[in-house]
Amino acid sequence: MKARKEEEMRNNTKSTSGQVDILVLRKLLPTGQMRFAPLRQERSIKAQIQGLSQEGLACFVHLKATWETWFPNDPYDDEMYLRFSRCSPGKPFDEISAWKCMKHFDRRYSGLTASALEFQLRSKTLFPLPGLRTTNLHEVFYMRPARFVPTNTQTKTVIDNLVYVMSTMMEREGPCSNGISFIANMDDWTMKCFSTDYCLQFMLTLQGRIPARVTGFFIVNPPSWFGSIWKMMKPMLSPQFRKKVYMIPEAELKHHMAVGYENF
Repeated sequence: MKARKEEEMRNNTKSTSGQVDILVLRKLLPTGQMRFAPLRQERSIKAQIQGLSQEGLACFVHLKATWETWFPNDPYDDEMYLRFSRCSPGKPFDEISAWKCMKHFDRRYSGLTASALEFQLRSKTLFPLPGLRTTNLHEVFYMRPARFVPTNTQTKTVIDNLVYVMSTMMEREGPCSNGISFIANMDDWTMKCFSTDYCLQFMLTLQGRIPARVTGFFIVNPPSWFGSIWKMMKPMLSPQFRKKVYMIPEAELKHHMAVGYENF
């Protein structure tokens, strides 16, 4: 019965062209759920590739050709070649750093699903915040680190959570092209929520272990003694990434987030 109702809802929200009717969705969904609705149609991957700059297209074409020469039995699809090109660590369309990311990318991440991660996602430890933007209009994902305790949950599980959220955000042209920002709300965080291995794996993932570019890392309301943790974290971050880190009280978010951030 539930499956039938869900199917009816999907059919009822489509226009005659087969695309999602946003006006119908606004009537059916509350504000929170509406934030996850596809508010505009994405350009096709083919159109996005055709719209690349000369430099971007050259990176994409050469990266694809080189990969399929070296690994003819293990190709990626064009969407992933485009993502690796756009999200190359350091700067967009850097073929050398994109190649390194590709070679070290764990293909297991491509198979992560919400259903497989359901228990972890229900913990509300780390999730996207559709509609929230920085002052630079970068989309944001959010974490409550206090909800992760290494003795209770494997590091692999929370890293999979991180990869899944970042990767799904990269499926859309805007975030993939412009990058995304990360807010870590440190309320209620204690040392029981920390381990060196967890911190290292997390920082490596933010810095290029997967094709996703983080443009800002906001550590909000860190405890007074967080300086000792920062001393351990700092060597895990590249000099370039350190410039993206902001340790601020919640009151200062207004200087970094777009108008309306209080609603989130």
